[in-house]
Amino acid sequence: MINIHKRHIKLILEPNKFPIDSFLDDIAQAIDTNSCVLIKAETGAGKTTRLPPYLLSRTQGKVLVLEPRRLAAKLSAQRCAQTVESKIGELVGHHIRFDKSVGADTRLTFITEGLFLPYLREDPELSEYSTIIIDEFHERNIHTDLALALTRKLQKTLRPDLKLVVMSATLETDKLETYLDSPKVFNIKGRTFPIEIEYHPPLEHGGRKGKESWESNAKRAIINLLEEPKCTKNILVFLPGMGAIRLLEQQLRSVVTQDIEIVPLHSTLPKAIQNKAFTGDNRKIILSTNIAETSLTIPNITGVVDLGTERRASFAPWSGMPLLQLEKISKASATQRAGRAGRVQSGIVYRLYSESQFSQREAFTPPEIKRVELSHHILDVLDLGLHPDSIDWFEAPEEKNLNTALELLEMLGACKDSRPTQMGHFLAQLPLHPRLGAMLFNCPSHLLSDALLAACIISESMVLSKNAQFSSDDEEVCDLCIQIDLIKAYHHKDNDISDYDLSYLDQRKAKRVLELFNSLSSRFKIKTLSKDKTSHQDLVVALLKGFPDRVAAKREVKKGKRSIQSYNFCLGRGGKFSIKSALSYNSPNYIIVLDALEDPK
Repeated sequence: MINIHKRHIKLILEPNKFPIDSFLDDIAQAIDTNSCVLIKAETGAGKTTRLPPYLLSRTQGKVLVLEPRRLAAKLSAQRCAQTVESKIGELVGHHIRFDKSVGADTRLTFITEGLFLPYLREDPELSEYSTIIIDEFHERNIHTDLALALTRKLQKTLRPDLKLVVMSATLETDKLETYLDSPKVFNIKGRTFPIEIEYHPPLEHGGRKGKESWESNAKRAIINLLEEPKCTKNILVFLPGMGAIRLLEQQLRSVVTQDIEIVPLHSTLPKAIQNKAFTGDNRKIILSTNIAETSLTIPNITGVVDLGTERRASFAPWSGMPLLQLEKISKASATQRAGRAGRVQSGIVYRLYSESQFSQREAFTPPEIKRVELSHHILDVLDLGLHPDSIDWFEAPEEKNLNTALELLEMLGACKDSRPTQMGHFLAQLPLHPRLGAMLFNCPSHLLSDALLAACIISESMVLSKNAQFSSDDEEVCDLCIQIDLIKAYHHKDNDISDYDLSYLDQRKAKRVLELFNSLSSRFKIKTLSKDKTSHQDLVVALLKGFPDRVAAKREVKKGKRSIQSYNFCLGRGGKFSIKSALSYNSPNYIIVLDALEDPK
């Protein structure tokens, strides 16, 4: 049953400001009489910021909105708070990683999808919530699929009164409608103006020079758009990551006049920098990742430059750790990006690839559940007392990937006979891959600080910068210890902790590592980061708990008259050090391999 929180809601909704406004009454009535409602709303319909606060005036329970991105969750909550004349943390709140603004009176909460399972773990019936809204379903993160499947299971068991609203910008939702047992469906047109799409692939230089670089092509496209009569306001540029954003930002500084702002937009940037994309009257060039593809409405965009790539979640076949790989976006994503140019008036889009390349792209981005490593997600399901086979998935994970995940959990000791052990319950509570959580389980208190920092560094895919260059004079025995001590030196501003200069450290990654370390340190009762140099003898015990299958023994391989140092892995196959490893000059007898790349030769 729902715990009722009565409070008068004052809605400040200007009638017919957004296309969805004329549907609000009908949607609310449909929710009253149907367990599931599907809203197919094009870009600019207003679904994210108009419907949730409207539902507050129609229900006595709480409303939980799941967003795929942190920035979208925060900004949507802010807009909805304005709609009900409330401050964040009062009637409307948000909860994202490292940032929770929810109070006793909060009845509408925007969260990132990854936090849904902790909510369910804390209250298996979601007893205070009357409505769950899954927004931007078309992005198909694995957390989206998990939330959908577990909410449907809850509806069919403990909470038949729970309402589910699924909102998507994708028009092809026939499979979803079947899965939701023929829900009430609303098709809502967006508020868009005509857009013109042009294709501008990199120039062919000929000879040895080959094709024009992507950054040169992008810079030229932006300069042309600034002079384009059809683009009189802001330009939104889609780039695959922070590295590309920083590179293009540097190139534009020398060619763009000072009255035009160059604004980066990425989920890891400080709030003050993110806000620049949404405020101010100066003309802007906004350099963004695909965070601006959906969910967020950036004002006054009349031009879009689309590089056509994104960093897509995957996993390393060797370590099983998460990866973000550079991939070509789908046609659906390209359409979403182009639509950003037509929100306020007619706009123009430059796609920095050919029309034939667009025609060859996949229709939709493959769902994460088909392409990411599943061990952490499966452990979450087991921790809830469920088995993956008992879940009615919208799209089931591949059996091979599912079995691989279960085998890893068994090897780590996190589960036995598909049931979580004491360690498994411990790991499920951590925002870390099970391998990394295993490093911390029953770790001696005097080793815990270094073990946690090591886990955070591995989670960030290591933190050495491109400037890190090792030589035969460096007699190191542990790449990870080098990085731990660099982080300590950076944090304590004490260069004596590390044998290497801080230029060896990627300080952007270091900040993220410390942010994760600080968020977890109180859970492990760690008061401060150690100033002592890291001992590889101490660290090896923790690493073996997380990577027991990654031990390798040295062997000597003869290639003609040359002897090459190589290693045999405990599960077969062999390998050799990368030149980026400090150990490549030392070659110890036994190593623990935390990461490896396949050699195509």
